[in-house]
Amino acid sequence: MSLVVFLLMPQVHLLDVAGPALVFSTADDLGYPHTLAYVAEASLVLSAQGLALQAQTGWPRLASGDLIIVPGRGGQAPPISRETLRRLRGHHAAGGTVAGEYGGADGRAVTTAGVAGGIDLALHLLGVRHGPYAAGRVARALLGPALGEGTAARLSPMLRPRSHMDESVHRIQDLIESRFTERLPLRLLAKAAGCSERTVTRLFRQATGLTPLAYQTSLRLERAEHLLRRGATTEVAAREVGFGDTRTLRRLRARAASPEGNPSRRNT
Repeated sequence: MSLVVFLLMPQVHLLDVAGPALVFSTADDLGYPHTLAYVAEASLVLSAQGLALQAQTGWPRLASGDLIIVPGRGGQAPPISRETLRRLRGHHAAGGTVAGEYGGADGRAVTTAGVAGGIDLALHLLGVRHGPYAAGRVARALLGPALGEGTAARLSPMLRPRSHMDESVHRIQDLIESRFTERLPLRLLAKAAGCSERTVTRLFRQATGLTPLAYQTSLRLERAEHLLRRGATTEVAAREVGFGDTRTLRRLRARAASPEGNPSRRNT
């Protein structure tokens, strides 16, 4: 279980605290464990919107896998103390990640811009740790299927074809997403949609632009890429996502890297 520490400073913007906190608490509800803590230089912190927030003045013990988030503040905010800056630098130097809102950074110092940018920032950090599928699940839980195209495209294939209003197809997608590593016969998808097997592919393609198999394959490939980025071998990644052999995974990865584009956008 990782610890997410919010550093609350005077004139902090409420949305910049609440947005990321909601992302990580929702992730915890969905089975991606996180513990949230709120620290400050004083026990009461006046926000830029006039609401006082309570925080602990003692810092918890941090490990390299833990995260510190520094929410954005109003223009008249006082500077951060030297002791607090020392803690931030020390956590980063020890291999931890420090994330803030407004400004520029690199490596394990991550920043975003914009009033609501903290939500995107938290989803990005969640995706780095648990994979785009996890970030996509949390985004759907927070925002529903009709996400903005830009946000959806950055997170996961499971969000890109979710802007339709066909409830039967949403049920099929829910089933595929929950069991994408398994073999899913057409009769099972038809049962979930409440229609005939003949109708499943037609409805799915009309709503999403994909066949059910192409949708499942895109989720498998996405998960495999996440495992490979985290050090898994091709053999392990292929097995974990349900491909029969490594040749299938290699072929799909090569196709995704080709000028023809990502296989998640293909119809066959």
